[in-house]
Amino acid sequence: MKYVLNPTPVRTANNFGINDITLNFKLPKTTKFDKMSIEDNKDLPIEINDDSMVLDNRIGLEIKSNKNIYINIPEGKVIKDTIRLLFKLESNTLIDNVIIDVGKNSKVKLLFVYEGTGFHFLKQKVKVHEYANAHITISNMLDYDSNSFIAIENELEDNSKLKHSLVEFGGKNRVSNYHSIQSGFCTENNVDTIYLGNKDELIDINYLIEQFGQKSKCNVRVQGALNDNAQKHFKGFIDFKEGCTKSIGKENENCTLISDKAISRSLPVLLCHEEDVEGAHGVSTGKIDEKKLFYIMTKGIPYEAAKKLIVKANFSSIIKDIPNDNCQSLIMKRVDEI
Repeated sequence: MKYVLNPTPVRTANNFGINDITLNFKLPKTTKFDKMSIEDNKDLPIEINDDSMVLDNRIGLEIKSNKNIYINIPEGKVIKDTIRLLFKLESNTLIDNVIIDVGKNSKVKLLFVYEGTGFHFLKQKVKVHEYANAHITISNMLDYDSNSFIAIENELEDNSKLKHSLVEFGGKNRVSNYHSIQSGFCTENNVDTIYLGNKDELIDINYLIEQFGQKSKCNVRVQGALNDNAQKHFKGFIDFKEGCTKSIGKENENCTLISDKAISRSLPVLLCHEEDVEGAHGVSTGKIDEKKLFYIMTKGIPYEAAKKLIVKANFSSIIKDIPNDNCQSLIMKRVDEI
């Protein structure tokens, strides 16, 4: 069946081929999913059930969950260690509905890791209360013969901070949608993303951050590389709403084309309904710098290894901020493998 998915919040010319994507696949049957584990949860009230719930999402795919996870961080709770949730797909289906509530004055770091082969749809809803601070990492390390859909929705209250680190490495079809509402005063929302496309993989990234509160800040950093016949669409929107005076919004995407057949399409957009704001956006797409490649090879490093080093260097500023050494090592290993 054909699905038209992940529409942009503002349409552009159809000939650009970036307004949405059309995928042809069959929705799998959902059964009970048991291959998950939680590490370093520090006895937090994490509730898990297998009830089926229809998941509203901006991707546009009507689907029901088979795993519901509720994470409540109590008011004033500061958790130093990263809580890790690990999911292993074994040619099956995972549709997880994750609801995260970060209480006032609390602080938490969460890491979600998805591995194996199958069909994965994640709906994640995050609410960050006053003066709270959350860093959430989602690492998609699925195998090639997989489909990955990630839909994230956030709401930030006064003086709260939220950061997402998103690793988009796995699945033949990868569709992600990120929507944040910065409703509070002096909020901060940062999004760091790395993607790596190989073979005939399709990556479709659609981000919208709406700034309502005064003195809000957001920063979107995206680094990617495409090999073989891979295709990528990046659609990034920062919307300065009326009343968000003194707010700052930035977005930047950099894509390295390793293959002459790879295709990169980008649509960075700033929407403004307020005068006293600061916005900046930029996109760069191109092949690996031949001078830089030659310099590395003069040190005795082979051609393929030199290319890997350059890609890793581009990713490093984002990878080093992921609060888990094992996850960082796994990402670097996957770059080597691909």
